[in-house]
Amino acid sequence: ETFFVLSGELHLDRFEKDGTKVTDILIKGESVTISPCQAHSFYNPTTQYYCETVKFLEISTTHNDEDTYRVTKSEIENV
Repeated sequence: ETFFVLSGELHLDRFEKDGTKVTDILIKGESVTISPCQAHSFYNPTTQYYCETVKFLEISTTHNDEDTYRVTKSEIENV
C-alpha cells in the first residue's frame, strides 16, 4: 500500500517483524509505501490542537475485509 497526503499531517506507524515501531510523519505532497503484510496504523494528531483535517489517498491492490486483520476498530469519517 502507498499513502499520499493531499493536505494536513498524517502520522503512519509501521511495525517491523521484530516488533519495532517506526513512525513516519507526512505532510502535503509526501508519500510512503509499506510492505505487504506489514502491520500499520495511521492518525492525525493535529485535530487535537488546530482542527485541521488530513486528506490522503491510499493506493493498493483490491481490498477484501476477509483478508484484513484489525488490531483496533477503524474510526472512519467520510468528508
